[in-house]
Amino acid sequence: MDMLCIMHQAEPEGYLLLNGDSVTPEKLAVYSGCNADVTRGCMAELLLHGVSSVSDEGVIYCRRMVRDAEKRGGTRERVAKYRKKRKSNAECNDGVTPLLEASNQKPEGKTPQPPKGDAPPKRLKFIKPTIEEVRAYAASIEFPELDAETWMAHYESNGWKVGRNAMKSWKAAVVTWKKDRKAKRQGFDPARPDGVQGATATVDEYYEDLPEHMQRKREGGEG
Repeated sequence: MDMLCIMHQAEPEGYLLLNGDSVTPEKLAVYSGCNADVTRGCMAELLLHGVSSVSDEGVIYCRRMVRDAEKRGGTRERVAKYRKKRKSNAECNDGVTPLLEASNQKPEGKTPQPPKGDAPPKRLKFIKPTIEEVRAYAASIEFPELDAETWMAHYESNGWKVGRNAMKSWKAAVVTWKKDRKAKRQGFDPARPDGVQGATATVDEYYEDLPEHMQRKREGGEG
């Protein structure tokens, strides 16, 4: 263990050197507090089994420790080169605004514009009118006979829906009521089937339009 500690602290790392001098079995025995003969035998056994090696200068070293030290040295060298290059680039770019930072800056005095896209405009929230507003709008479209209270009560009762859909424009609903009223006056009732449209005349009015001989026949039949 003492031998490994000396190798780790040596320069270069992994060699059995103490203050730059090769460590003999006698020095190692004094350093570790062991018998010199026992220390000499242990060192010889390590060399015999290939645990440690001897350099050309006759210095015992550990191959693995030397290899690991070389790897660490290469890593330190690469890190040093990277830091030096980074420092050099920082000095060259001193005073230059990075492109990413410049793109993230918002121009002063300008309102940010919403992103362009094909998203449809947001639908405005429906606001119920007042009776006065309904009455005023009906008069503006020449529909003064509209009973605004009845109109309001109708849509309040069905939750402001047109059919099954929520109402979007109350003015459009007023216009629809006007068209329906006009159609009923002309004998067209949107609620009736197509086959009976215009069937609003009375029976007597219908016979008044018949030829005279058919009217006499009707009167004779009734007599």
